[in-house]
Amino acid sequence: MHPAAPPSVNHEYMTQKLHILVVEDNFGDFILIEQMLLEIRDFQKDILHVTTLAEATKRMEEQHCDVVLLDLSLPDSYGIDSFHRLSKLFPQTPVIIMSGLNDTRFANEAVKQGAQEYLVKGEFEERLLAKSISYSIERKASMEFSVKVKKRIACSLKITLFRCTSVRKIRYRLWELTNRQ
Repeated sequence: MHPAAPPSVNHEYMTQKLHILVVEDNFGDFILIEQMLLEIRDFQKDILHVTTLAEATKRMEEQHCDVVLLDLSLPDSYGIDSFHRLSKLFPQTPVIIMSGLNDTRFANEAVKQGAQEYLVKGEFEERLLAKSISYSIERKASMEFSVKVKKRIACSLKITLFRCTSVRKIRYRLWELTNRQ
């Protein structure tokens, strides 16, 4: 593996156990999602379950989660605000929104705001869920890698500009000194 390549390029998540946090207050919905997750054979998984955003936050502070499956109707948080609050606290963790609301505009807006995927409850099965999880982890890792590369490039440009400016100043000063005579 090339040292500058993002870790996901080698699909390390395929050989490591994924910690999947399901934030769902409806026990029936959780059982259906859990059953789908258990049927996925593409990767090993540890399924964690909480019913509120506060519990999700606490769990994520205590334990790394590779991906979050987030319901938007929770007892302590509702709507896109749930996603915003969670992603603000844990920006490196990919979040897949699961909702009973089948609204394309809302789904597109959620993805524009950073959700990795928007799945409508009752309209997906384990293959789509497996792909969504894999792609979400892959996209998030690529985005993080891209941000790091951009920061390195910006830093290199600043250093180069500083050096060029310093060289120009030195050359000008030398020119001044040699032309005084």
